[in-house]
Amino acid sequence: MVNVRSTPGIHELAQMMESSKNNDVKWGNPVGQIILPFYIAMYDDPLEYVRKAKKVVDRKKHSLEAIFTHGIGKRATELFGTKVSGAIFHRIISNTTVPFSNMIGPVEPVEFYGHRVV
Repeated sequence: MVNVRSTPGIHELAQMMESSKNNDVKWGNPVGQIILPFYIAMYDDPLEYVRKAKKVVDRKKHSLEAIFTHGIGKRATELFGTKVSGAIFHRIISNTTVPFSNMIGPVEPVEFYGHRVV
């Protein structure tokens, strides 16, 4: 999930209170989704994985994918309600190959095609 606010950062409360007059400052963070590819490769430098992932994430964050998914989700909620919108979001999340989470992982080491995962 990516923040798609046009002006990132913290705004003053006075500006946010008068957001009905000024469209630049709004309450909350509109979020869009991006689907990231999962590459499996052997590199000599372990940090090359991080560099490649950062490059892909930065490119995807500035693409129209996040803005379109935010707009489609907003329109689906307006047209069909929160139940249908939630079902669509659940289906997208359920059909992704590798979801990432901040939960504690397994105690034993896990490998995937010779690459240590945990």
